[in-house]
Amino acid sequence: MDQSPIHSSDGLISNAIKIAQDGRKKTVAVAAAQDVDVIDAVSQAQQDGYVDVILVGDKNKINSLANENKINIEQLTIINQPDVFKAAHQAAKLASEKKADLI
Repeated sequence: MDQSPIHSSDGLISNAIKIAQDGRKKTVAVAAAQDVDVIDAVSQAQQDGYVDVILVGDKNKINSLANENKINIEQLTIINQPDVFKAAHQAAKLASEKKADLI
């Protein structure tokens, strides 16, 4: 599989779908996840069974964006880390601890 960097939520979902189609469901950690397009994309991908998702970011903003845009995030794991730099570090730590396969 292509190991090029992922620069968008569409790229993330596309890679996750390819992995899931190969029969290898993965866990995705999303750093600084307080973005409505990202929340929507990963929520749908998890609901479709392609990935499991851990959002690392400002939990209040994530919940607010999900509510405002009617996005179901009940099945997503959220780690509250409002600082974007610390959120990135936490997502990387999840990967290094083998709790996430993709960042």
